[in-house]
Amino acid sequence: MCEDAYRRLWASVLYQAIADANRKGIARAALYWIYSPRDEAGSLRWICDMLDYNYNEVQRLCMTRAGRSEILRRGRVRANPTLAAFD
Repeated sequence: MCEDAYRRLWASVLYQAIADANRKGIARAALYWIYSPRDEAGSLRWICDMLDYNYNEVQRLCMTRAGRSEILRRGRVRANPTLAAFD
């Protein structure tokens, strides 16, 4: 139960970063985080590894507003944090 809550928390962080990447004023910071090569706790790579998401696919989808909007519209990250939604 605790692990599921932990996974949902980090899935929500990812969802929020993707949403922020579509918002004026904060998009640059969100995209910087999305495309950062870092791999420590809290980074995109770390979150993807923890959630069993394909890191490269997440980045590929985030390259365009349409890709980000697709993720947000489907709610893939928030609704299914335990599924490999980005395979």
